[in-house]
Amino acid sequence: MSRLALYFHTLRHLRPVQFVYQVRNRLPRKAVAMPEHGGRRKVQTPWQPGPRREQSLFEGGRARFLQVERSVQDPQDWCNQRPGMLWLYNLHYFDDLMSSTDVEAERRNLQEQWMLRWILQNSQGSKPGWDPYPTALRLVNWVRAGLEGFDLSAAALDSIALQAQHLSKRLEYHLLANHLLADAKGLIFAGLFLQGPAADRWFKIGMRLAKKEIREQILADGGHYERSPMYNGVIHEDLLDLIQILRVYGRRVPKKWLKKAQEMGVWSRTMLHPDMDIPFFNDAAFGIAASFQDRLAYANALGVEAPEEPQDGIHALQASGYYRLQQGDFVVIASAAEVGPKYQPGHAHADTLSFEMSWRGQRVFVNTGTSRYGKGKQRDYERSTAAHNTVCLNDLDSSEVWGGFRVARRAKILNLQTTERENTEVIPSIRLSASHDGYSRLPGKPIHQRSWAVGPEHVVVEDVIESDDTWDTAVASLQIAPTVRAKRISPSQYELEIPGVGTLVVVAEGGVITIEDSKYSHHFGMMEETKTLRIKMKGEKFTTRITPLA
Repeated sequence: MSRLALYFHTLRHLRPVQFVYQVRNRLPRKAVAMPEHGGRRKVQTPWQPGPRREQSLFEGGRARFLQVERSVQDPQDWCNQRPGMLWLYNLHYFDDLMSSTDVEAERRNLQEQWMLRWILQNSQGSKPGWDPYPTALRLVNWVRAGLEGFDLSAAALDSIALQAQHLSKRLEYHLLANHLLADAKGLIFAGLFLQGPAADRWFKIGMRLAKKEIREQILADGGHYERSPMYNGVIHEDLLDLIQILRVYGRRVPKKWLKKAQEMGVWSRTMLHPDMDIPFFNDAAFGIAASFQDRLAYANALGVEAPEEPQDGIHALQASGYYRLQQGDFVVIASAAEVGPKYQPGHAHADTLSFEMSWRGQRVFVNTGTSRYGKGKQRDYERSTAAHNTVCLNDLDSSEVWGGFRVARRAKILNLQTTERENTEVIPSIRLSASHDGYSRLPGKPIHQRSWAVGPEHVVVEDVIESDDTWDTAVASLQIAPTVRAKRISPSQYELEIPGVGTLVVVAEGGVITIEDSKYSHHFGMMEETKTLRIKMKGEKFTTRITPLA
């Protein structure tokens, strides 16, 4: 019954179109014919190069992605699943074409050889290279390379046409979300780059989809509706690319897209730690999205207004559910976000009411991050409540994450309040408080309440479990950054030394602190040793105080 319940609470959120296309995609599909095209379309203005990627394709048929290097020589190497599907998808993206704006002829020759080998060794419909998502990203990269001066061969132009035609018949309505927007972008790029009736049709399909998806996916605060700082950066760059390619070919840019691009920049800047990189909420890792600085430079080149630097106070990203609380040396980034979108929570974690914290410019508390996709124990743990800086009740997840990319019952945010200034212990603070009902499926229908009070010299986190019944255990986690050194002072007190910065004191009132080994997954394919403080509650309420050592 529990397995049936998982499926029921997962599937009931899907849209009808997802059910239809799940069935349709399992039916045999005919290969598409090579469409006629008139070669490259003439540009109206030069293309401005965007953010760069790391080199990933090398001599001797070697490719490197996600910290793993492998040989890709024979046709079967393009589909060998041993390094994982995410590695294979990266192989088929051809991000290497964006590794530099000033590529020597030798490197261009190498890239051209890789492109030709891809064409020859990946027949139409073969997996995973012809899956819609890698096809869409590859189309964009091949077109961008052509716009940046790569002399694409006739075989490459024909392949772009065939890939676009194939993609137009296999749009990812079964997944929706960022995948469908990527499909739309790929069709727009191919449809503008090439000439002819088929290209015009791809462009129309892509624009119709892009307008709809951008309107839905980019929220009023500039956040992407999957609530992942990493994917927000990816979609931000996608939007800037779409704005530019329309201008390059003399097409009208929807006015709302420029406003959305500016709002996405504000969202990105608000969510950054002082080290200018992202926090880890939902699926997130360094090195996937372009850096904020690179996206900011790209936006500036396109005339998109730059965001202001966050000042002390509460910065509310209400539509997304994230809050930045900044006072003096402390920066707290807190999640009061819903699991979203409801019909596609594949990148969601059970991280409701979790937070990350920096002090004097250095990360102190971090969520675990994401080291891999797919199924498995590590993926399950990284999505779990215990892997995030929040409270875990009865060793259960606040939202029922399962199956690698699925979520059954989901926590809902209740009673959210913010206070700009309040006098707490005579020290002025800013305050955020919220509750969630993720554990209301348990006896007594417990509700987790949490508040953060942040002042220039303190962070105070208060947790309350309201319930009509008792529970077994309530444990709050504080995972520390790998550079931080923890020292036990008493059962309820630890000192955290941040080398070269100072020392913080963590005191648990109403709880006992233990420490355990843990992993910090800051990049895909990488895990670093660190420590996690586990604070076991003695009663229904406890307070965690974080202050500098006097």
